[in-house]
Amino acid sequence: MVEEKQVMWKVSVDDMFRWVIAVNVLGRPYWIRALSDTDTQERDAYALRVMALRRKALSTPGTDEHLVYIEGLADEDDDVLRSVVLAGDVRDWVREVQQVIQPQLYPFPDNATDEEKAETLARRDAEPERIRKLRVDWVNERAEPRKKQLAEFDHATLVRLAKERQIVAQTRAMYDKAFMDYTIYLAYFRDAQCTQRAFESVEQVGQQAPFATDAMADQYIEEMERITPEDLQYFLSMNDSKDSSST
Repeated sequence: MVEEKQVMWKVSVDDMFRWVIAVNVLGRPYWIRALSDTDTQERDAYALRVMALRRKALSTPGTDEHLVYIEGLADEDDDVLRSVVLAGDVRDWVREVQQVIQPQLYPFPDNATDEEKAETLARRDAEPERIRKLRVDWVNERAEPRKKQLAEFDHATLVRLAKERQIVAQTRAMYDKAFMDYTIYLAYFRDAQCTQRAFESVEQVGQQAPFATDAMADQYIEEMERITPEDLQYFLSMNDSKDSSST
């Protein structure tokens, strides 16, 4: 007779995000793992520090950053200044519209017929284009009146707005770079045990060719996207759950 015994499983979310994956990036072997909660806090703090330093440098006359990105704006003509301001506005709207207009989910109806399944699949396929058009229209509705408003501003106002927008754009770009550089630094290893980091420091990540960093970032994102909400739900459901096994 087969005797069954209860086995208690203790699987945490952190355990799930410690999966190690072997990858090959630009012909070089690496092992990557997702960042733990502690890792993400460390990365976020680093990126915020870098962004703050960048903002201070951009805002301070006499620095190289101010000279390159800010000082020359006063000599630009008004059309250039308007384009700088509008481009910054559009970037903000594009980020905002991602939250305002989100894709719909189309589950199969209960006991769906083949025709209902086909219709549901067709709606799923059409959803990305539908959302894209809605988001474009949403941004355009704000861009047109903004263009008219900018056309009424004098040169001094446009210079001030352009400087503000340039500072925001450059600090965000620096934040994004620092964020991804630190992600790569923490996630990439040279061994399956994840004891030897691929880079000695985050600064070393930033010193490699941009195309190499982009390739490593793309690989990391691709692997992390394999962790679906269903995976997360599965692992959470195993916490404090009971299972039976045969002996």
